[in-house]
Amino acid sequence: QAYEQSGGSGKNFTTSLICGNAAGEILPPFIIYSAKALNPQWTFGGPSGSSFAVSDSGWITTSLFIEWFKSFIEHTKNVS
Repeated sequence: QAYEQSGGSGKNFTTSLICGNAAGEILPPFIIYSAKALNPQWTFGGPSGSSFAVSDSGWITTSLFIEWFKSFIEHTKNVS
């Protein structure tokens, strides 16, 4: 299922970190918005289990990657 949001005329960026494997298993996405604070409305309607964050640029930062990677480890620790 695809999700799309459009509108506005500014240069706002959003990053989606998506991870899957050859068996077809897909982890919940990690969405990063360009903002100072996360608007709760941005978290509605996405895939179940999605994680959300913000950065000044909307790009991933080292600290956000570490946050996602900890979630990755939790989701994959029982994969054989």
